[in-house]
Amino acid sequence: MAVLQHYYTSSPRNIDGTSGWGVKAESPGIAPDDSEKLSKLTWYEIPINQGSSPIETHPISLRYLPWDAIRCSLACCQSSEDSYNRPIYFGHSLLLSQDDFQYFPPIQFWRHSFWKTVDPSSAVEIPPLPYFDLQPSFELELLWPFLEADGDRRRHMILGLLDCFLQEKGRRILILDDIDNVALWIMALSFSLPAEFRKSLSFATYHPDPRQTPFRVTGV
Repeated sequence: MAVLQHYYTSSPRNIDGTSGWGVKAESPGIAPDDSEKLSKLTWYEIPINQGSSPIETHPISLRYLPWDAIRCSLACCQSSEDSYNRPIYFGHSLLLSQDDFQYFPPIQFWRHSFWKTVDPSSAVEIPPLPYFDLQPSFELELLWPFLEADGDRRRHMILGLLDCFLQEKGRRILILDDIDNVALWIMALSFSLPAEFRKSLSFATYHPDPRQTPFRVTGV
């Protein structure tokens, strides 16, 4: 399955000829309903207490969601600036196969250099990727010092997080922590599950309205 790409942001020219918020570009082959779903999944707002801070300090939101038995989306939503230096956001999404995460869980593409925060070109089409061959940017080795940094407390907490995930089916799990720590908690949970189950772990490292999302685990 080819990997289809999708950009959602505020642009002077979108694929439908309008300006402002919309789909700036996408790969041929994305159906209109799928394009609309990707746009909704990349909605982002700056936290209220960070509105005037530099965009580099705003939380990055990596979001993974299985769509059906085969397809899934992986997206990165980040603060950006338009040509007038006004704060906006940029959502870069991939529509791909769950089998693409057979070896590396989606969270391992946290802070990957692949994710775009701006697209200065006027192109409205993004070439599909023939296959998903990104190497992970978030290494498993980072997890062990994180879990051991607070005595046994974090190791007990990951057991509780795993128990909540397995026992409370369908219930949303909110993680209140530093944004990079949220990513580490999700990685710990991912690697606590059998490989086949990791593909079903939907998450968003940050979302402005965590109680109104389709993600099972959300960072706050």
